[in-house]
Amino acid sequence: RMACVLFTHPAQARPWFTAGLRREQVRVVIETSTRIPRLPRPRVADRTLLGDPACVLVGRLHPVKDPLTALTAFALLAEAVPSARLHVFSGSDVFGGPPPALGCSVPVWAGRVVLHDYTKSRYLAAFLSAADLLLQASRREWSSLSVLEALATGVVPVVTDIPALRALTDDGRVGRLVPVGDARAMADAAIALAVHRADLERLSLAGRADFDARLSFRALAREIASVYGEVVADLAASRRWPSGNRTRRPPAS
Repeated sequence: RMACVLFTHPAQARPWFTAGLRREQVRVVIETSTRIPRLPRPRVADRTLLGDPACVLVGRLHPVKDPLTALTAFALLAEAVPSARLHVFSGSDVFGGPPPALGCSVPVWAGRVVLHDYTKSRYLAAFLSAADLLLQASRREWSSLSVLEALATGVVPVVTDIPALRALTDDGRVGRLVPVGDARAMADAAIALAVHRADLERLSLAGRADFDARLSFRALAREIASVYGEVVADLAASRRWPSGNRTRRPPAS
């Protein structure tokens, strides 16, 4: 009975089609956005987060996020680029929180993996403004606040090639997409950006511009308003609105 259903990516609608949803009922609109403050990006020497590149892993250490793939990818990155650091911002999760021994459980992680308490967006902004890469190996997402926050603040996402993250990175135009569960591919993408700093800076600027144009709450409002307009127009064109012996369309709103 719904006029339409919104999805971040059309591939997410497949189970709904099986259940009877018609393709003409589907519209593509990003699920949410973020108002994370945008701060000036400091020089590497002046940053609050150590590392060159400074990488971040943000969110729950939950199997659906596949943090072990991201951590393995960082280990491979650190072997190739010893100056790299990974900053983990994580709250409580099914593993009971970040393991205290994480930083020394693998030799290459020692001194290179830094654990932080998860913090709200308004505080996280200060850290993200000093970061280079977001490593995220999610196996399933409807959207991703971490990727949205990264793009808004100029952090380049190196993420798995799943529908939601494909949509947020504009099919990889403002980030790098790698196969699910492939730590080597994620590491190779991160190493390439660490070595070619000009590509990293270009993607950082492109991500911020794309967020403003396509992913911000203002852009989201425009998309939703457009969808509502199409739905109202379709209903007005397909239904007769009785008023005595006359038919009329509903008043414009």
